Amino acid sequence: MNQTSNNGFVEERFDALEILTKEVCNEADARPILKPDEPPESHASMRQQERYLVRWRMAIVFENDKGKDTFYGKGNDISMGGISIYCDRNIFHKGTVTLFLMVPPLNAKQTKRILEIKGRMVYTILSKNAFRIGLQFLRFKPGDEEFLENRLKTNHTLYREAGSPHDGFSHPLER
Repeated sequence: MNQTSNNGFVEERFDALEILTKEVCNEADARPILKPDEPPESHASMRQQERYLVRWRMAIVFENDKGKDTFYGKGNDISMGGISIYCDRNIFHKGTVTLFLMVPPLNAKQTKRILEIKGRMVYTILSKNAFRIGLQFLRFKPGDEEFLENRLKTNHTLYREAGSPHDGFSHPLER
């Protein structure tokens, strides 16, 4: 079942998402970040990693009793341990989900890159006019973790929460 936005929250769907959702990450090739039975970290400790502001398009795919569900949204902030996503649907799935994260090119000579990351939802809350989903990363498709880390550290603004020593930056929900 494909869910799309009626109010334009999600600008457009991924090109070739149907192909991507069929080519799920090979579990044997993926490097685990967290043991599957390990409980998620506390909210405070999750914030120990540097977070970066992003507005990348993404899709969350998971299996249910009726087949695959796909939901679209946009990233809010990201770290190497997880991502905060805005979505126009209130979704929560207890099992493992697959995140397809579209990293836009930095210049006209590059092409977009779609990262494939296994994760689990930590929370879903209503935040202004959209639902915010916290997704903890579990495993990356080979090569995707290194690509993401390099891209974030060399090309993106660090997110500083209000009250932090470097809070001279505000981040509105809508741009």
